[in-house]
Amino acid sequence: AFSESSFEVTVLGSGSPAFSNPERLAIPSSGRAAPYPSEIAVAGLSGVVQKVSVSLLGYSSTSSQDVRMLLVGPDGEAATFYYPRFSTPANGLTLRFDDAAPADAVLGDGPALVSGTYRSSFDPRTSSLRNPAPAAPYGKTLAHFGGTNPNGIWRLFVQSEFAIGEIDGGWQIHLETTAGPVAVQAAFN
Repeated sequence: AFSESSFEVTVLGSGSPAFSNPERLAIPSSGRAAPYPSEIAVAGLSGVVQKVSVSLLGYSSTSSQDVRMLLVGPDGEAATFYYPRFSTPANGLTLRFDDAAPADAVLGDGPALVSGTYRSSFDPRTSSLRNPAPAAPYGKTLAHFGGTNPNGIWRLFVQSEFAIGEIDGGWQIHLETTAGPVAVQAAFN
């Protein structure tokens, strides 16, 4: 005899697709990076954001703590993710920011910045970044984007207060989504 049941299953997106903007960002000694913002268009993902990570490719700076970064999602959500503890120089680094990185993977928690994967870190400076960046307050981690729409324009705002630098290879955003509940009917024997 067969028994019929209905239930819901949450389908998770497969992998973490990367969307890229390879355009160089030039960071001046004071003011907005060029371009400001740098944008990545995301399309074709279903569901809502489950996880976001950001990669900076070829990051260099004369004083890393003097650079501010803000990620803004398609619906206007905004979060800081980059704040080195010390003002150390950087040269041609690949930095990935991921809330799932080990707790001790803190950017700038040592004598020099090195390429690697770091936890997103909240920028304690409470002032807003320059227009057209949205006004503060900002989210404190990349988890701030959880449950939001993944599709649309993601914007990276970078500005300097006293450092010169660049993100020579551009940046990437990695998105994991959940397709949400899906109704399933099954027959069991």
